[in-house]
Amino acid sequence: MRKSIKLAIAALLVSAPAVANAAPVNLENPLYLPGAGNVYSKTSAGVMYKTLENNLINKYNGTIGDAQFPIWRVREQLGVGITDRFAVQGAFGYTANPDGDRNGMSEGRVGLIYRLLQDNAPFVLDIYADAHLGGVTPMKMDAMNNKNPATGIGFHYNNYTTGQYGVFGGMRVGHTFENKVTFGLFSEFLYTLPGDNTRITTTGLTNIAGLPYPMSVFRAHGLPDSFSVNLKQTWDWNTGLNLGYEIAPTWTTNFALTWKHHAEHTITKVNLDPSKMTPPTSLVVPGLVAGLTTGMNDAFDEFIFGLSVAKNLTDNTQLALYAEYTADNGQWNSVNTTRFKGEIGARFNVQF
Repeated sequence: MRKSIKLAIAALLVSAPAVANAAPVNLENPLYLPGAGNVYSKTSAGVMYKTLENNLINKYNGTIGDAQFPIWRVREQLGVGITDRFAVQGAFGYTANPDGDRNGMSEGRVGLIYRLLQDNAPFVLDIYADAHLGGVTPMKMDAMNNKNPATGIGFHYNNYTTGQYGVFGGMRVGHTFENKVTFGLFSEFLYTLPGDNTRITTTGLTNIAGLPYPMSVFRAHGLPDSFSVNLKQTWDWNTGLNLGYEIAPTWTTNFALTWKHHAEHTITKVNLDPSKMTPPTSLVVPGLVAGLTTGMNDAFDEFIFGLSVAKNLTDNTQLALYAEYTADNGQWNSVNTTRFKGEIGARFNVQF
């Protein structure tokens, strides 16, 4: 009996250091991938401040330099390890911008990631493919009068989706040096499918083509309250660098630089039929259709600089504080370009 007790105590003494020295999980690591059976969640909440760009669309709309604050942003990243090299992953985001009167899902993707090369290779190599869920909700735009000398009409975007489904494909490569410094490089493309999931309302218009008629006349002669348009397929791409440094076993900091290219959208079809309308509506609709089916001149690029610091609360949980600054550049009709755009927030990470 005494011998059994001594053996049990000895076993505990041998195993205790291994438990105590178990490395806390670092979900902020640029190369993090869940192990077999592990489930992870990264929940972010942030607030953004931005001022609008000095471009033609803001000039026409009279909004150059307008500040928008607060812009509330939440994001959820989650996944589950199927094996130590293969996992399911997803990311979802929502943005609420009261000053810009623009709210909705700003990110939605779910897919698979596979680690082709492991840590014992010269570097880690992951490949992944995600479904883009931009078609879950339609793109919503309000036609409005502005100072555009060509058409006198512009658009206010009500949400952040293009109303298109699509597919992401990408790769991630990186390496960890002496368990302290980790770098990760990624590059991905997004192909969006063509579709008719974009809706434009006309209820905000006060005039069309400068004609001396109230909008009630145009509506009485066939102008609908809203109509759909078809968008052409697009190719977007993102690429970036992420550097992580382990300050201490429970402290880590990250620096990230990301370049996002958002392609120009093109309306290929306007679902308005002038033959079902009568003058004066039937006279102005062909010009409206012609104006819409040219390129939208809304392409833009974002250059995002990010910095974060994270602390392990337990071996399986982390709290991170982050800050981001975005420089951007776009075509004259992009409502997404800014003079200044910055965001701060917190992220809670957990692995089960």
